[in-house]
Amino acid sequence: MVAFGGGRVWRYKTEWEFVPFEGITSRQLAITLGQSRKLLRKPAAPLFSPLEPNSDYPDEDDFITLDGTTFVRVRYQDNAVRDIEFLSGQLRAQHIRPARRSRLMVWYPA
Repeated sequence: MVAFGGGRVWRYKTEWEFVPFEGITSRQLAITLGQSRKLLRKPAAPLFSPLEPNSDYPDEDDFITLDGTTFVRVRYQDNAVRDIEFLSGQLRAQHIRPARRSRLMVWYPA
């Protein structure tokens, strides 16, 4: 994101927090298990690059910020969030940050 202040332009990265048995949250957005696809896409639109349908994986959305620093893949079952993959960005889990190249996958059996 780009913020303006004092005539300067500066970038800041959105920090996400892992919430066990719920999903991930940031100041601007929450992605929660069971959330409807439609209700996730609408608030995500201003934060991420345009979503383009993927004919190979119609049950997935890739949310990538315009600057490419955050990449979250969401899978749906019956149009509700089923899996969340945090592939890049800043993620905090109870004040613990994963290693730089680690990835977090969140899914819970139905």
